[in-house]
Amino acid sequence: MSTQKQQPGPGAKNQRKQSTIPAAFSSSGPKYKADSLEQGTKEKVIAQWIGRTGLPARTVEDEDFILMMETFDKRLNIPKKNKINNLVDKLYIDEKHKFKERLATARKITIGLDIWTKKGFTASFLAISACYFCTQENKGKHTQMLQSDTMSLSLVLPALLDLNAHLFEFPKAQGSCYRDLASLSQRMKENMGQRFSCFLDPSDTKFSPLIAAACFLDPTVSPEALIENEHDDVQIQELLRKAEDYIAQMVSPVIREEETDDNEDEEERREVPETKRPRFRFLSKASASRPSRSSLSKPCVRQEMLKFKEQLSQPMNKETALEFWTAQGSVYQSLKPLALDLLAMPASQAFAERVFSITGDLTRGRRNRARVILERSAFLKLNRD
Repeated sequence: MSTQKQQPGPGAKNQRKQSTIPAAFSSSGPKYKADSLEQGTKEKVIAQWIGRTGLPARTVEDEDFILMMETFDKRLNIPKKNKINNLVDKLYIDEKHKFKERLATARKITIGLDIWTKKGFTASFLAISACYFCTQENKGKHTQMLQSDTMSLSLVLPALLDLNAHLFEFPKAQGSCYRDLASLSQRMKENMGQRFSCFLDPSDTKFSPLIAAACFLDPTVSPEALIENEHDDVQIQELLRKAEDYIAQMVSPVIREEETDDNEDEEERREVPETKRPRFRFLSKASASRPSRSSLSKPCVRQEMLKFKEQLSQPMNKETALEFWTAQGSVYQSLKPLALDLLAMPASQAFAERVFSITGDLTRGRRNRARVILERSAFLKLNRD
């Protein structure tokens, strides 16, 4: 009597594959040595996970956690909570040290404040952020914190001008049959002028040319917002003039020395009597052999702004403003540092709370207790290599 040999079905095949997964992570060898590279690497990974998630260090002593790790690697010595705390603190200190080194290279730092209230008005919070252009980056890039169109300060003025133009054209577009809407748009335009006169009206006592300068130095929006309307709109013309004056004022005085008239140096040389005998003749010869300050070739910020305007009339190859200024550093030596600093400024301060959303702590109870764990978790998760 013969019996038919049963072929293994697809379920048995999948079961064999699943059974090999734990075997790939585990081995029957001895435990890792405490000072071995494998043990140290895996302890560091566990510490990074604990630090970035904000979980308590005692998690590593939980029975289920130990069982899970032993399933993956039986050779691993599960570290105790004290060692994990030390590793997390070391990671935090190392990351803060690297951050301070990058921060030390910043030319300008924008401090932002954000205040928000917990749902139910049971607690309020204050967050402080520092935004700057990192000179150690090999390429220009915006932070992806905002995830919106108001990422840079340079986009504020175009948005206000666009809204202002829309409110101005609204009554004409709708016609006389919508008088209430036309009246509403006129009221909104007046209110907008009052609220944003410090940015839109150069004659206002509280006017600040900061956002106009940032808009002018952003080649992605400057042609459409300012340059193309310079001769047709008196307001745009005045904003552009204020922006150029502000840029010329903010550029380092060392760079602006070339704008002084060369005749001043000539007059100073004439004031010195030619018959005067030098007291230190060797030092005088050395000084005479050096090139005068007026003969040195220095970039002129006004000339660079004119050249920048001419370049804006041509199509750009760079997609972002930071990429443009990073590539044009040798052409605009005096404008580049200021442009990068202004473009690194955020348009809004309300993005600070988004840090908690990114780190997964937006709705957790741990967020409501302003402890070091929350700060450390956000810092380690957002500062990855």
